[in-house]
Order: sequence, then C-alpha cells, then structure tokens
Amino acid sequence: MLAELSKSIVGQQIKKKRIREEERALYEYAYELLLNQTINILIAILTAVLFHASVTVLLFLVSYIPLRSYSGGYHADTHMRCTVVSTLLIIMVCCVMNYVKSEWILSHYPIAFVLSAAIIIWCAPVADRHKPLDEAETARYRKRSRIVCGFEILFAMILYFAKIRYGLVIAVSHLILSFMLFLGKLKNRKCHIG
Repeated sequence: MLAELSKSIVGQQIKKKRIREEERALYEYAYELLLNQTINILIAILTAVLFHASVTVLLFLVSYIPLRSYSGGYHADTHMRCTVVSTLLIIMVCCVMNYVKSEWILSHYPIAFVLSAAIIIWCAPVADRHKPLDEAETARYRKRSRIVCGFEILFAMILYFAKIRYGLVIAVSHLILSFMLFLGKLKNRKCHIG
C-alpha cells in the first residue's frame, strides 16, 4: 500500500518534471520511508492520547530510538509488521507505567539496567540482512551504542534517586532493546548472517 502510494507520488512529480526518471527508485524508497515514519508517529501520538501517557510515550521514544539506531537487532520484514511491533511495544510500555504499582519493582528496577547493559555491551550492534554493517560501522556503532546506553542509564538513575518513576520507562525500553538484540541474533543465525 505505501509502496503504491509512493510510486503514485513520484509518478506525479516526474510528470511535472520535478524529478528525473532516473531518480525514480530513490524517491520511491524515500517516500515509502517517510510515509511509514509518519504513520508510526501518528500511532504513537494516538497511543499516548488513549493511554493518557504523553510523557511515557515521549520518554520511551527518546530513549529507545537512538539506542536502537546504534544497537540494531531484530527488524521486521515489512513496514506493516514493523508498525505493528512498534505499536505493541509502545502499548506495552504504557501498560507497565499505568498498571505496575508494585513498590518492589519501583524500588528495584535499576537491576534491569545491569542486565540490559550487559546484553547491549555483549551483543550490540546486531546487523540485519536489510541493514548490513562492515567492520568500521560495527566498531563505530558498538562504541556509540555503549555511550548512548551509559547516558540513558545515568539519566534514569537521576530520576530513580529523585523518586521520579519515569526512570522505569527507560529500564523497560532497555529490556525491550535487549530482547530485540537476542531476536536479531537468532534471526541472523537462522538466515546464516554473520
């Protein structure tokens, strides 16, 4: 559906001579990504409104996206699956923040950072057949994923010691990312990707 819409948009722009025919594939891909990202942002906003969780959703996206960008992990095979998985992750984080009231969890969630940091340090970055990495990129992304992870943990610990429960959002995002790294490694092993 998005691919067809992208082709239509690019076709119109070629007819109006705003894009050259030889640029068609590049622009179709770019429009498809743009449309997919727009849909994902609109779904995130709608989820935040439905769950009355704008701070939760914003903090999740701000902590998850940069770390995910450098760490890699599981990637869905289609834009639709990616959107569904992303939506489910946002809903899960909202549910955790809205329904977890356990004092034990709220006082012990920094344990999640120890576990997730170990997994991120050990696994990241995890390439994908759609996003392969050469040696230089692997080294660069490994370093960046560790730096981003460290800064996010530092920020979450400040929230924890200030008794602001939103640090739990970052803990959950790191646990989700750790799970995605494991899934990515399993998928790569199944597909025989280094």
